[in-house]
Parts: sequence; C-alpha cells; structure tokens
Amino acid sequence: MENREVILFAPQEAQRFLTRFGRDFELAGENDAPALLRRASAVSPRLSLILLALPGEESLAALEALGREEALRRVPVVVFLPDGTLEERALRLGAYEVLLGCQSAAAMELRLARALAHSPCEAKARALQEQVRLGEERYRLIMEKSDGVIFEWDIGRDRVHFSEVWEQRFGHPAQMEHFLGGFDAQSFLEPQDAPIFRALLERVRAGAPYSEATVRVRKGEGSLWMRVGLTGLREESLHSAVGILIDVDREMREAQRQRRRAERDGLTGLYNKTTAEAMIRDYLDGEGKGRLHALMVLDFDNFKAVNDSYGHRYGDRLLVEVTRRISGFFRASDIIGRAGGDEFIILMKDLPGRVPVEERARELCGAFLQTSPGGQVSGSVGIALSTPQGGGYEALYEQADLALYEAKRQGKGTFCFYSGGLRREGAPSPKSDRR
Repeated sequence: MENREVILFAPQEAQRFLTRFGRDFELAGENDAPALLRRASAVSPRLSLILLALPGEESLAALEALGREEALRRVPVVVFLPDGTLEERALRLGAYEVLLGCQSAAAMELRLARALAHSPCEAKARALQEQVRLGEERYRLIMEKSDGVIFEWDIGRDRVHFSEVWEQRFGHPAQMEHFLGGFDAQSFLEPQDAPIFRALLERVRAGAPYSEATVRVRKGEGSLWMRVGLTGLREESLHSAVGILIDVDREMREAQRQRRRAERDGLTGLYNKTTAEAMIRDYLDGEGKGRLHALMVLDFDNFKAVNDSYGHRYGDRLLVEVTRRISGFFRASDIIGRAGGDEFIILMKDLPGRVPVEERARELCGAFLQTSPGGQVSGSVGIALSTPQGGGYEALYEQADLALYEAKRQGKGTFCFYSGGLRREGAPSPKSDRR
C-alpha cells in the first residue's frame, strides 16, 4: 500500500480503534519474530507504528530484535500483553507503550493515539499537511491582497483562473476555458502582444521552469502595460503553472518617453539623424534586402537667406511647418528623419516601381512653395533607387546625395534620380550650397 502507514500484527482491540481513528492501515499478522522482522524491514519507510501481540516471551524477543535494526529504531513499538507480568521487561527493551488485556478500550485508544503522534511518519505527515495549509493560506492572501493579478493555469485541462482583482480592474472574466488552445480568439491583449503572451505559455508548457514578458492588457478603450511571470509547477510531470501580472504601465510609458526623446529631433519630432540612419541601415540589410526602395535626400534652397531676413525663430517655424506637410505624403512604414539643419532623409519602402517616387518628389517640392513667404524658399530632392544586389545605406546615401547636387545644379526647386554618370565636378557636397 503505497504511501500508507503500516501496522503489523494488530489485535482485534487495535483494529477497532484504528477503524474509528479514520486511517487506512495495512494490518498484517506474523507468527514469529523472524517473520515480523522481515516484514517490518521491507516496509520501514512507511511504518507509523508496530504492534506486537505474539505469545508471551516471543513478543519480547521480537521487541529486542527490532531494537537492533537501525531503520526501525525510531518507529514506536506497542506491545500487547494479556497481563502485567512482562510489562516492566517490555518497557526496558524499548517498548513505547504496553497494552494489557485488562485495560479498557478507551485506555488502549488513548495510548495508541499517543504512540501514533510520536511516529516519524506521522510527524512527517503532519508537517506536510501544515505546509500545504500554510501554502494555501499564503496563496489565498496573495490572491486577495496583491496589487498584481495572480492566475493559475491548469495545463492539462487548459483552463485558467485569475484572482478577483482581474475582473474588478480590467473587466475580463476570471475563468477561461481553452486558454492556450483558443488563445488567438482571446480579447484581453493588444493584438500585437498576443503572440508574445502565447509564446510565454508555450515555453512553460514545453518545460521551461520560468518565463517572463511584458504585454499590454486591454482596459476599457485603452490598455495598461503589465509584466507577466509564469512558473511551472512540477511533481512527476508538469500539470499546472502559477503566474502574476504586475502593473508596469508608468515605468513603460516613461521609458517610451525617454526613448522617444533620445530618438527624435527636438524641433520637428522626426527621427534624429543617428536613429534614422540606423533604422534605414537595419532595414536594408535585413527585412528589406532584395526589394525595391527609394532613398530621398531633401534639402532647403536659400534657407540661410530666410534666417538672415526673418530670424532663426521664423526659420524654425518654417522647418516645423514643412515637416508637418511632408510627413503627410508618406506611409507609416516609411522612415523620415532630420539629418541636421535643413536636410532630411526619407526611405520609401517596398515599392512597385518608380512612379510613386516621382509623385512624392513633386509633392515635396510643392510643399516648400506653399509654405515659404513669397516663394523665396524652395526644396531640392535627390533620389536613389535600391538594386536587387543591395549595397547598403552608405552606398545608397552617396548616390542620393549626388542626385541632390544635380537637382540644385539644374536650378533648385526640383528633384533628380541618381544615374551612373552623375559627378559633383569639384563641389564636395550639396550641403555647401545653402544660400
């Protein structure tokens, strides 16, 4: 009987008591001390108590033999005797209790209960029960008092239960069936974060002891950033996991603001040169490799004259207004950055051909004329198209820069595509022409 306390050779009185005591015991009868010893040694890890009720001196001989076995010394031995003749000898040989046939059933029950209470198996069982009770109490308190959201995922049944704060704070149901199996249909996460959360669940289900991610949980019309940690609970096999969702919305939004300040140009709000160049370089070398893209270098014409005539504050306002206009010409996936001063770089991604680039270039040139006072300021655009062989950002920028120089040479306020024959003819860069 796996994981059960074992009683050996129990008389009728003890059997009646044990039945009332409410435990499942293995009751075995052995006829002599050697047989008793063999049986006790075989089941020693599970022994809670040994009852000896062999005839007369045989009980004492068995008691003495049990005392010589290291594995059995801590197991209480109760000796059942018909009278008190051998009681003193039994106690000297190490009996924990002596039950006499003349004693009442109540007295026998009391002495057996006392012996069981001092059993190492019984003490271990009580300790485990206490650990379970304390664990359940701690879990209950955490579930009720924690600022985070505790949840338990029954992996086998694919069922999840969230603490009460989940429904109170976010309005989502506290229990969900088919949690991982039907996860794509769940509605409590932002769509972009659903794959992240699903991957976290799959990692733990596959055997990872712990996994962590940060996702946005929907709340009304908006969402909150939550850090989720999930721990697999493993006995013989993984069957459940416990997780916690902690509110990190303030920290995440502050980090986003800091990152935005580091990535963006302070005046126009576009990506700064470092960020824009890094994003374009990564895209051309990675996801966008082998496809058609257009890199544009846009430069104000005669911007120095505007600053000299109207002041730098007016020049800044003009930069902001032109930025607002040109940003509306491009897709959200395109990359627009301020390279410094009055120069901008733009990557138009994944193009079907050259026509959309020409359309955008004309709009860019027109944006300056609509914004500048009296048409004094215009804009020139140099364009380089990527090739299937690639070449990277630096090569593409050099080509667009040459095309920008050619646009300015042709009279400014226009655009030019790079072709292999373009040269600067001694001018180091179109950046020197800012008059």
